[in-house]
Amino acid sequence: MLTPLGARRLIGVPLEEVGDRLIDPVDLFASAARETIERLQETKSHEGRLAILEQLMMRRLMLSPSQIPHDLIWALGRLQETFGSVGVNTLAAEVGCSRKHLTVRFGREFGMPPKLFARVVRFDRAVQVLRRGHVASWADLASACGYADQAHLTRDFREFAGSSPAAFARRKLPDDGGFVD
Repeated sequence: MLTPLGARRLIGVPLEEVGDRLIDPVDLFASAARETIERLQETKSHEGRLAILEQLMMRRLMLSPSQIPHDLIWALGRLQETFGSVGVNTLAAEVGCSRKHLTVRFGREFGMPPKLFARVVRFDRAVQVLRRGHVASWADLASACGYADQAHLTRDFREFAGSSPAAFARRKLPDDGGFVD
């Protein structure tokens, strides 16, 4: 699991260039990918393969200069620290540019516009809160996770999980996602 910033640094190109596509690692990483694939094929244990991949990733992260503008790294962090609750207009003002300019640049570097990223962050938080089981109702969950209302929470669950929050909870949670009355 990589953060958008980690993925961007690891891959070395703006995520917009690779989003929603299957890409041969050789096309992305050239000879390093060929060598790694050969080493992985020769290694018999899962632990050995994992060690090879971790070593490769660390080397790439250590050697890759950060070409990501600092204001976009800051904006990404701000969305994460506020759990997606800061509006894009506010974020753009804090960065010192227009909403459109921020949206275009953010989308290029991280593969999605800031508004969509904020929705993903809120959804992830909702899933984490659900897993901890500290919710009395769907409306409480929506409120705790920065949604305007339960309808917005339900919309995101349908889009990102393919089901309503209740169906998701029944499918994914050990107690079938029931609330205590």
